[in-house]
Amino acid sequence: MKTITVRSQQEWEALPKSFPEFTVIEIRAAGTVTIGTVPESSSVEAWGSSSVVARGSSSVVARESSRVVAWESSSVEAWGSSSVVARGSSSVVAWGSSSVVARGQTTTHHKSDTAPELHGQAVCFR
Repeated sequence: MKTITVRSQQEWEALPKSFPEFTVIEIRAAGTVTIGTVPESSSVEAWGSSSVVARGSSSVVARESSRVVAWESSSVEAWGSSSVVARGSSSVVAWGSSSVVARGQTTTHHKSDTAPELHGQAVCFR
């Protein structure tokens, strides 16, 4: 397994469309990184105080105090004190003291200490 650290939008955009071996892409950016399609054979993790906007069918694991906005059919797993805003038909699993705001047809599996904020047809499972 290989790990690549991305610190900016430009570094994200310079990634290849696929990797020959499974690769973890760690986002440790000071600003926001917008991800669309995740390269094949990879997974994305946001660390520290990173901010990620996930679109399409992206999948993100948010750790520590990361912030993620998920659109369309993205999926997010939030740990620590991460915060997630999920829109469209996104899905979220929240752990620890993570916070979630769910809008649209979002599904939340909430194992966090804080209650999610639900709007529209959002559903929460505990």
